Amino acid sequence: NRWWFNHDNGIEWHHHDRAMNDGESGEMELQQERIPFDSTVSEATLELEGAAGTFYIRDTSAKFLLDFRKKGNMGKYKIEPEYEDGKYVINIERDGKNYNSRKRFNKATVKLNSKPLWNIEMDLGAADARLDLSPFKVKNVDIEGGASNIQLKLGSLVSRMQVEIDAGVSNFELQIPERSGCRVQFESVFSGKNMDGFEKESSGRYITPDYEESDNKINIVVDAAISNFKVERY
Repeated sequence: NRWWFNHDNGIEWHHHDRAMNDGESGEMELQQERIPFDSTVSEATLELEGAAGTFYIRDTSAKFLLDFRKKGNMGKYKIEPEYEDGKYVINIERDGKNYNSRKRFNKATVKLNSKPLWNIEMDLGAADARLDLSPFKVKNVDIEGGASNIQLKLGSLVSRMQVEIDAGVSNFELQIPERSGCRVQFESVFSGKNMDGFEKESSGRYITPDYEESDNKINIVVDAAISNFKVERY
């Protein structure tokens, strides 16, 4: 049961690793990484590469810019933070090894600080994702990968948000606020889409009736092979 306190390029972050064994799935590891929040941070980018299992973004953290926790037997994640001129870039990358336990399990959860403006860039690999971005000021979202299921909940805390989806996904569930106007452009043709609350603007383009009048606008481009695409307003 170990903690590390690292200082690099003026950045302090905390590491916690603990090995476990549940008798069925081999050695399980608990990994925790924390980056303290600095009030001078105005904007931050979260980059995720090669996730495995299920990846969550949910809940906020007042004390930390990022609070990362992982439990599983499919390797560790490497956290590399960089800071310059009030902007953070946090890269999270799995070690890339293949693990052959009888019962593979990986669950990673991220909490973010709600004060900075965020950019979210995710290459999910084969991981499923449950991403609740509604408490955060998010400017850009870019999702790639070959996940089975993605649930994405967006908020209305910025005047304009750009979302790019380029992923081979079985099921994609998108939640957008009632108060936000939204336009969705499908670059690929597929039939399994549920666009309740949207009007067809042109071929492959759907828009909410209140888009032009809305103070908060969400623009989404989908260039992906998705079996089922569902949008809900909340």
